[in-house]
Amino acid sequence: MNRPWLLLPLVCMLLLLILPAQSPLLGQIRDIPDEHHSWGRFDSGAWRLARIATQSFDKDGKPLGTTTTMERITLVGIRRGYATLRIESVLEVGGKVFESPVRTVSVGYHGEEIGNRTQMEDLGTENANIDGNPIACRVKQYQIRDDDQHKQVKIYYSNQVAPYILRRETVITSNDAPEPAYRNNLQVVALDRPHEVLDQIKSTSHLIIEKKNGKSNTTKTAIHALDIPGEVIHYESDEKDNEGHLIRQSGMELVDYGYSAPDDEFDITRRYSRRKDKRRSRRRN
Repeated sequence: MNRPWLLLPLVCMLLLLILPAQSPLLGQIRDIPDEHHSWGRFDSGAWRLARIATQSFDKDGKPLGTTTTMERITLVGIRRGYATLRIESVLEVGGKVFESPVRTVSVGYHGEEIGNRTQMEDLGTENANIDGNPIACRVKQYQIRDDDQHKQVKIYYSNQVAPYILRRETVITSNDAPEPAYRNNLQVVALDRPHEVLDQIKSTSHLIIEKKNGKSNTTKTAIHALDIPGEVIHYESDEKDNEGHLIRQSGMELVDYGYSAPDDEFDITRRYSRRKDKRRSRRRN
């Protein structure tokens, strides 16, 4: 007599042995909800327009020149933990204007690209200290691999305290080099600070980001507001070489933003001149 139910315990045991070995290697780990991501909480069509000014310096610290970039980023859509963004920009150098090719990029919530192999490890609970106040966070570590490099991302995540990812440490190592090629440490240092954003006062968080790439070190201070697409409303950064000489300084200011798709072409001069006369609705339907 056939007794297939007798095979059930054996099948379950085999699944338990197989699944743990396979489950870490996922195309995408969706453990951070959309509403806690700087673009994920918005609908398709949300956008922000920013002005970015960059000044370069020679080896003696003398200014070489300034470039100004007007950049509009529009959210194309959110799918399976990836934000797809359309990036349009115009660069002004020495009075001449250059329009850059339109780019469309898809980036995962932890900095991975589509097709990367991602492994997540839960490291338990640890505090992130902000303004002297300890905030309990879930610490998670991601191993992101492709054919050329290995990226390790460690985050301190709070599902109760905005901006939710309160600390992030990123290390990138090339597959053919033992030493890291790039480090990026982000730390939220202040919460719920009032700040003027265009014609409104908003609650903001303040961050410090430090980047090292082997050739230079960059320190950036940034201000984020949750209801602005992409969150960033302002930043200032200094980049220095390994001997401490200033290479360049950059600053970004939010110019405009909206929650539905722009109804015009990317015309910086026309859009900026009429910004004060025609403010888009700041409320979502």
